[in-house]
Formats: sequence, C-alpha cells, structure tokens
Amino acid sequence: MSCKSNTSRIELKDTLLFCETSPYASLHEVQRNKDFIKLTEEAAENLQSLLVNEKNYIWIKSTFTIDKSLKYKDLALYIAFLRSADEVYFNGNLIGTYGDFPPNEFSAGFKAHYYPIHKDLINKEGENTILIKVWPGPLGAISDQIYIAQQKDAYIASEFKTFTNSKVNLIFSGAMILVFILYFIMHMGLKKFFDNVEYIVFSLLNLFTLLFLFPFYSAEVPWIQGLGINYLTILKATVCMGAFITIYFANSFIIAFLKFKISKHLLEFRLILLALPVFITYFIPTYKMLIDFIPFISAFVLLQFCFSIPKIFVAFKTPEKKTIARQLLGGFAPVILSIIIDVIIRLGFKIKNLPYFTLYGWQITIIIFLCYLVVRFNNAYSKNALLKTKLEEFNANLEEIVTIRTKELSDTNFVLTRGLEAVANVQKNFIPSFEANFPGWEIASKYSIFTDNVSGDIYDYYTKNSNLAGISIFDVSGHGIPAGLMTILAKGIISQHFMNSLDNKDSLTKVMNKINESYIQEKVNVENYMTGLLFRIAPVSRKNTCDIEIVNAGHPHPLYFDAKSNEITEIVYKHPDEQYGMIGIEGLGVSFPVTQIKSNVNDIFVLFTDGLIEAVDTTKEQYGIERLKKVIKANKNGSAKSILEAINKSLTTFLDGEPFHDDITIIVAKRKATGDYIEEI
Repeated sequence: MSCKSNTSRIELKDTLLFCETSPYASLHEVQRNKDFIKLTEEAAENLQSLLVNEKNYIWIKSTFTIDKSLKYKDLALYIAFLRSADEVYFNGNLIGTYGDFPPNEFSAGFKAHYYPIHKDLINKEGENTILIKVWPGPLGAISDQIYIAQQKDAYIASEFKTFTNSKVNLIFSGAMILVFILYFIMHMGLKKFFDNVEYIVFSLLNLFTLLFLFPFYSAEVPWIQGLGINYLTILKATVCMGAFITIYFANSFIIAFLKFKISKHLLEFRLILLALPVFITYFIPTYKMLIDFIPFISAFVLLQFCFSIPKIFVAFKTPEKKTIARQLLGGFAPVILSIIIDVIIRLGFKIKNLPYFTLYGWQITIIIFLCYLVVRFNNAYSKNALLKTKLEEFNANLEEIVTIRTKELSDTNFVLTRGLEAVANVQKNFIPSFEANFPGWEIASKYSIFTDNVSGDIYDYYTKNSNLAGISIFDVSGHGIPAGLMTILAKGIISQHFMNSLDNKDSLTKVMNKINESYIQEKVNVENYMTGLLFRIAPVSRKNTCDIEIVNAGHPHPLYFDAKSNEITEIVYKHPDEQYGMIGIEGLGVSFPVTQIKSNVNDIFVLFTDGLIEAVDTTKEQYGIERLKKVIKANKNGSAKSILEAINKSLTTFLDGEPFHDDITIIVAKRKATGDYIEEI
C-alpha cells in the first residue's frame, strides 16, 4: 500500500485496485477476495471495459494509513465523479450511496461524490480500507481526483464540482424551458404578420438541448429515479436521440437564421436522415450495443451539416446576407472554440477532471442567438412603432392632407389626361388599316385596348413595290402612358431595321438583334421590355407559292393553317431550345433563329398577342390556344375578315361579359391567288 498525503488530504488515486464479481457477491466475500489488481488510468475512464460478463459488478479497493494530523478528526471521502451507481464501505461500514443498482438502475451522472466518515470509524494505527461497489453502466468512469480530507474541505470541493459539472446545467435548462415557451408563443402570435421561422426553430432547439443535457444534471432531480424508468431508455432518449434532434434543429436554425428556404423534397430527405438513427437507437437492446453503435448512427446525423454549411458560404457571397452570415459565425464561435479546448485538454493533455467546456460554449451560443433574435424583434417592433406614429400624424392632419392631395391629383389627372390623349392620337396615326389586300394576300386585323385608350401592342405591314414584304407584331410590357410611349419609340426602330434589311439583305436574325440593341440603347433606364414577331415575305411566284421567314423574340407562337394537309400548327423553330430571349433587357442572352415556310394558296397565318389566349372567363379558365385553333380550322374557307370575326365572336361568347385584362391584337393573313387581287383605287 502506498499513498501520497499532506496535512490536509490523503490522495488515493495511486492506491486503487479492482476486481469483477457477480451482482450477488457479499461484502464479506469481497473482503476475502485476493484477486484485486491495479486499476489503470485508462481502465478508470471506462469501467464497463473491465467486465467479462456485462451483468457483473466492479469492486474498487483502496487501503491507506491515517496521517497523525487527521487521526482524531471527522473526515470525508471525496470523488470528483463516479458515473455509475455505487455503495461505499469504510472499514466494513456503509458510509454512502449514489444512484440505483439494477433492476431499477440509475447513474449518479456528473455529480461529485461526498462520503462523511465519523472519526470513530477510523483505524488510527493500522490500515484503513475503502471498498466501492460499482454498477459500471454504459458510461461508467471514476475520477482520479479521489482523496480523504476533513469534512468541511471535502464538502466545499464536492459542492463546487457539483455546481460546475451538474447544477449549472440544471439552471441553464430551466432558462431554456422559459426560452422555449417564450419563442413558441412569439412564433404563434406573429406568424400571421411576418416570416419568423427562426423563432419556432430556435424554440425547438432549446427544447431538445434541454433533453440532451438531462444526463448532466439528472442527479439533481431525485424524483426521476422514483419513476422506475429503465436507465437504458433514458440514455437512448437523452444522450442519443436528444443529441440527434438537437443537431438537426441546430442546422435548421442556421438555414432559417440566414433567411434561406429549402425545398419540400430536401426537407423530407433531412427528416429521413434524422429518423433513421432515432429508429435504430430505439430498438438497441443492451448498453454495450448502444455504445458500439453510437459512432455509426452519429454519422447519419452529421450529414445534416451538408445542408447548412454550404448556405453559410452562399450567404458570404450574397451582399445582403453578409452581415447575418458574420452574426451567425460570431454566435457559433463560443461552441466551436470550446470544442477545440475540450479536444486539446482531454486528448492532448489527458486531463479528465475538468468539466466539458463544450456545454458552456453551447450555452453561450444559445444566449448570443437569444440576443440576436431579441434585436431582430426590436427592430421589427421599432419599424411598426414608427409606422404607427406616422399613421397617427397622418390621421391628425387628414383633412388638410386630403385637400392638398385632391388638388395635386386634379392637376396630375389633367396632365395625365392630356398626355394620354396625345399618346393615343399618335398611336392611332401609326396603326395600319384593319383590312388590307396585296397581290397574293388578304389581311384583317383587330386592335383592342385594355385601358386609357393607350395600348402596349403594336403591329405593322411592310410593302415593297406594292407587294407585301413583311408583318410585325410586338407587345411592350406594362400598360398606360409608359407602355404607350415605348410603342412609339419601338415603332420607328422596328420599321427602320426591317426596311433596311430589304435592301441590304441582312438575315432576319440579324434584324431582330439590331432591334434589340437599338431598343436597349434608346430607352435608356426605362425597365419595359418587348416580345415580338417578324415575318419577311418574298413576292408571290408565278406558281402562286411564297417563301416566308419568321423570327420570334419571346412572343406567343403564331398559328399556321396548311391548306394542302388541312392541318393547323404553331410555328416553332425546329430546335426549340435554341430559340430564347426577348427585346430590351440588357445583359440577357438571346437567340432568334429563323423558321422558313413555303406558303401556298389558301394557307392562313394568325398572329396575336398574349392578351388573346390568356383572356379568362368567369371561372378563371383561359381562352387558350386549342380553342383558337378550332375556330380557325372551322372557318378556313372564309376570308381573312370572316375568320377574324369568327375569332372575335368566339372570344366574346367565351368571356360571357367578363372584361379582358390585357391589350389584344389579332392579325389574320390569308394567301390568295394573285389573279384574285384587285388593286384598290
């Protein structure tokens, strides 16, 4: 026997021996046992590993002689932690117990152990023997801070250790219950007013952190032991499942805090990754299997970080999210730093008696994010309060403001009315006639304006040597004066580039690209864009055939009735993926390939803006392209005018009094034999 001593304490860590016994071995049998062997530091950290039979117990033994300065004083045995259930005997006398033995086993957890020893029990001249009966359990370990000291000193040390290892977690858990309730109520109360997903996620994060921390303070909640819950079940529900769910919600909080959304399918996949280890853990039957499986099932949980960490990098690359990304890293800095400290202390320096700093780091992280969310709420509340103040000021001066605003609106309305009249008059002057005849062609058109007598639609016919050389139809985004002004600008640009192409033989693709470039340059900072179609039409041949080129810039596909095949189709480029883009958006990639058609007598072409096919009836059903096709085919033998009238009648019947909500332009162009052409006088 050997031990280190001084006048204040007797160190026992180097005197510890152990042996394995059946659960039914008596104290007398253990006292007579000669098979005690040295308890190494490594073995002390994992008492379960000492067992040959998982159901057996460990007995730990220490012998020492009392120092003369302590012979006649009441002493105590101090153990920094003994994570198991235990009974302690001093010279054959029971001096204390912690936890419960099977079948209702319960570990003492991280609480420090204090066993008072009355001075009358001390052998003052010979050896004193301490025997500790231990049910190791899955996490069984004994500290190397084990010594005999005077009761006051040992009691103060045990209370301090219990506070840092256990009670502080109990206090923090109580606070987390309040945070959970507070943020759950805040989420339910405010979700109708603004998106606050981070509130409910933060609430649940606190709830499940509380569950995970339970083993660290369970010894401070004595009524838990009286419930008779199997300790294996408690470990699975807290240390394992609690950790899994906490990690899940920690990652969910990262995503929500950064104001990212994840798809329904991705959410389902994350839940599967969570459910799998929880399900496996639930069915693990023994302590040993639980310990063996934890690394395997934890891997599934760590995959959750694959969904959140990339979001942090994306946030740093997004200007409006950089600040909250920095806040996020600042909030998690304490727990990251504390993990590093724990690794260095426990693996590098092999110090086991210090508390887990990661727990403290996580608590600080929770507090930081609590502050962040409070600041967010205060900012939102301040904005609402400011708005409320402005509304109150507005109401107080409402009569005066109404008078001023009425005059301003009257003046503005006068200007707008004059402006609308001017734009409407210009548009009326550049819109071609609704009916026109050319050699080999018969054309009819309809031009319906949605609002204010100003349209965002424009169309035109182009001639060369009295022959029809082209047709255009374009749709400017928006309504009212802005759209009307853009049509006036676009009219000149389109006509100029198209007519030039008839002389310089530019491809129709190049023409549309030039229109796009010129429109972007001329409209400067106006945000309107256009979709449109260009038809370039060659003169009708002696065989009454006609070559037509069509280019589309994001416009609804025109319809083509082929008289020979009696089929009606949409005119779409043969490789649809190569046709994309619209007019007037700087930096937008565009591709305007040309589609070519050889047209014959009685072929019909119908061009229109999206206001036609997107018109809706009282049930919100759209008029649609298929209904339009049926009308054209049913009236294929009629003139261009009669086909247009049939389309208009079909649309009116479909709407059944429901107003249309966009400008509608329709052009019907029908091929005729050149011999049928009568020049207008």
